[in-house]
Amino acid sequence: MEEFLWMMTFRIVYDELGLRKYDEELESLGVRPKRLQLSENAVLNKLLPSRYFFLRSSVHMENLSHDEILFLENRYKQLVEEEFVKDMEILTFLKENKLRILLPQTKETALCWGTWEDWAPADAIVLAFHYLEFNVAYTDEVDCRVVDMLNEIQELYKKTGYKIAVIRYNEVPRTARIL
Repeated sequence: MEEFLWMMTFRIVYDELGLRKYDEELESLGVRPKRLQLSENAVLNKLLPSRYFFLRSSVHMENLSHDEILFLENRYKQLVEEEFVKDMEILTFLKENKLRILLPQTKETALCWGTWEDWAPADAIVLAFHYLEFNVAYTDEVDCRVVDMLNEIQELYKKTGYKIAVIRYNEVPRTARIL
């Protein structure tokens, strides 16, 4: 169930940030995405909204109350996976509670997301940007535009009201380390 909550929350964040326009521009610039397969579950892989961006933040079920977890578990058991991901009650709950679900309860100010250089504020939703850096179409001009786009995305907190951090990746670590 957590994988589905993660994917559904990612789709909400993706839409709120308007990342589709960045996906389209990256494709038009010839930036090749790294091929991602998140799960053995075909439903989950079909739902992935982006070829370039990936929600790096984890689902933190421990931030939810017992009643909220029971609500989610009961809906998950009642519905087949294809119905669960479209259920308006679940989507409304996730939209209203995305920050509680995605942000860890920690006193730390930053989290390490893999290697020593992959740091992000602990109070930010973290996106991974996946691309194949070394391909023929990749020029200095394209690289500058990619950096500008990633900075623009991080500035979208002014519109959304929540912090966003983007980390450039060529691989997907599974969990964050709290330091």
